[in-house]
Amino acid sequence: MLLLMNIRSSLQSVRGLEVHRTTKHRVWRRFILTTLVFGLIASGTLPGRAQTGPLVVGLDAGTNPFVIVNPDGSLTGFNIDLVTEVAKRLGRPGVQVVDQQFSGIFAGLEGKRYEFIAAPVTLTKERSSRMLFVQGYLDTNYQFLIRQDGADIATLDDLKGKTIAVNNGSAYDTWLTQNADKYGFKIERYGKTGDAYQAVLARRAEVAMSDDGNARYAAAKNRQLKPSYLIKTGAVFSWAFRKDDDATRRRVEQTLKCMKLDGTIARIFKTWFGEDPDPSSASVTVRAGYGQPGMDDFEAVYEAPKCE
Repeated sequence: MLLLMNIRSSLQSVRGLEVHRTTKHRVWRRFILTTLVFGLIASGTLPGRAQTGPLVVGLDAGTNPFVIVNPDGSLTGFNIDLVTEVAKRLGRPGVQVVDQQFSGIFAGLEGKRYEFIAAPVTLTKERSSRMLFVQGYLDTNYQFLIRQDGADIATLDDLKGKTIAVNNGSAYDTWLTQNADKYGFKIERYGKTGDAYQAVLARRAEVAMSDDGNARYAAAKNRQLKPSYLIKTGAVFSWAFRKDDDATRRRVEQTLKCMKLDGTIARIFKTWFGEDPDPSSASVTVRAGYGQPGMDDFEAVYEAPKCE
């Protein structure tokens, strides 16, 4: 109904432009209407869509334990629990997930396919120069994953001559690209993290690289895999927003801060990782300002969270 009302309003506006009912004018009027209506639908900018229906978010399904695809096609996981609670507190009727391979997830955000990216996005300086982010909600490190019968990786020099599978476009892909020549390994890129793990199981690659939480979960579910060398980064997972949508970033960040303060994120963390988060971790710590300190999009202002 809202869509029809918006289109009807647009029709009335265009009718006001019509002066003569000649065939030529009718053709142009029809062209303008078609362009306007389809443009509104394609851009996701129909008035009211962003605030009245379900929270529309982009996610990379299959990045366990953050976004798990169940046998029946439903989704569960740490990030699903997190964004579902955010939607509830924002007064939105549920969450609509757009499953997007990570290599195209930022383009989907700019194309307004979703309101923000609720996938576990590693926050980097380069990304913070192009998008807005909330402060981190989970610490993350870089983890290598190998087969149980594979040679353990004691140092980065042990990667020489190996093929490493990775999710295309991820922060791990960036690290591998920057260090391939230095350490002498080859890279195989896949559309999903799970596909990178399958490459190791199928012996198309000796090593896979992802975040430590994902790798530990994969190893716990499949005894043919085991975590190996860990790169401690001090990085955090965050959610990404368009540069022109600071209002949504602020609402979501305020909500996440309240969820840290009342222990909700810590409870979700324990559900999926089997232990309490470190008291100094991003899952518990509330920082002043908007965004992550030290990043390009950080706003050094303080507004006390308005928590119920």
